[in-house]
Amino acid sequence: RGIPGHFPTPAPIVERMIHAAEIKPGQSVLEPSAGSGDIADRLPSHAQITVAESNHTLREVLAKKGYGDAHANALAVPGQFDRIVMNPPFESGQDIEHVRHAWEHNLKPGGRLVAIMSEGPWYRQDKQAAAWREFVAEHGEQDEKIDPAAWKRSGTSVATRMVVLRKPEAPAR
Repeated sequence: RGIPGHFPTPAPIVERMIHAAEIKPGQSVLEPSAGSGDIADRLPSHAQITVAESNHTLREVLAKKGYGDAHANALAVPGQFDRIVMNPPFESGQDIEHVRHAWEHNLKPGGRLVAIMSEGPWYRQDKQAAAWREFVAEHGEQDEKIDPAAWKRSGTSVATRMVVLRKPEAPAR
């Protein structure tokens, strides 16, 4: 608490995210922007979990929880993962940037990405938001509004959505 931009994901939302991710035994899961691990803490024990967090204090919390050395930059995590479950920063369209980056660079073909995002991309009229809506129309499986009151315990009441995206399988050679 008291860390700018850090709003822990409430447990009921995390449970919905994990259910939507459909994590199977042995799958690799990335949580970029892990904060203090509210999502990672509830991931199935059979998952291979990788976390990233830019804030040094929160990386120390993650290390104490047993997540090892968390990557310091969500936009520089190496490798690809079967599932990505994320609550990225929202300021200045960062949620779009982070989700698109994770989709393009970290999600395996056939993988599933579940993200909490601000409502902004669904009503803003700028090019970035318009392109985002087209992207979701093409790759989205679920787009669910979350009641702002669900965030009260986290110290905010922001309007959010849970978005579920599936990356197409790689074409057969």
